[in-house]
Amino acid sequence: MTGSRSASVSVAPNAVCLVQHRSKYDIRAELRLTESSERDLIEIWRFIAADIELLMSITTEDGRSSDEAARNDAPPDERGQEALRQSEAKYRSLFESIDEGFCIIEMIFDERGNPMDYRFLEMNPAFERQTGLIDACGKTVRELVPEHEEHWFEIFCRVALTGEAIRFQHRAAQLHRWYDVYSWRYGKPQDRQVAVLFNDVTSRKEAEESLRQSERRLRLALDAAYT
Repeated sequence: MTGSRSASVSVAPNAVCLVQHRSKYDIRAELRLTESSERDLIEIWRFIAADIELLMSITTEDGRSSDEAARNDAPPDERGQEALRQSEAKYRSLFESIDEGFCIIEMIFDERGNPMDYRFLEMNPAFERQTGLIDACGKTVRELVPEHEEHWFEIFCRVALTGEAIRFQHRAAQLHRWYDVYSWRYGKPQDRQVAVLFNDVTSRKEAEESLRQSERRLRLALDAAYT
């Protein structure tokens, strides 16, 4: 790129301003207080993921991201600057307002093409609260959580390579937490990047396990009473 070229910015036509859909975020609290169906929860997570993707996908006419345009030596024109400011404000507002943790990771493969690690590229403020990991940006998960289970690498690798979004629940033993996760491929396929939206559900899992144990003890007591 030469210094004489300016960047004009275009936003995807179906991009929706965060404030217009604030009520949809609010109903997440109601969903958590009721026996919500799996389908309902997935729809809410997809909605949040879609807003994140839209706010991060503003591109210049030559296909560069807004971040790339901002880093270019040539300053954007006045319209481009305003669009970038608005995008950044919406993006940061969403990042800072949601309770769920969010991060973008880059998959790392060995010489045989097997997933061996992933690097944290970006995360929101809730990331640290949800994981307990401090100053994770730029570090790999193996640096921070050496015994991290293989299933995390396998799932995120599949998302990065196939582009198929997935919702799942898994335990991160070294973090002593259970997570409800929604992940999708971010950016170009060759970038091998995955966006991860997640929520710590450890308390819920522990309550469910406690209930199962109580039911088991009750059944044993009833069986003993009738024998």
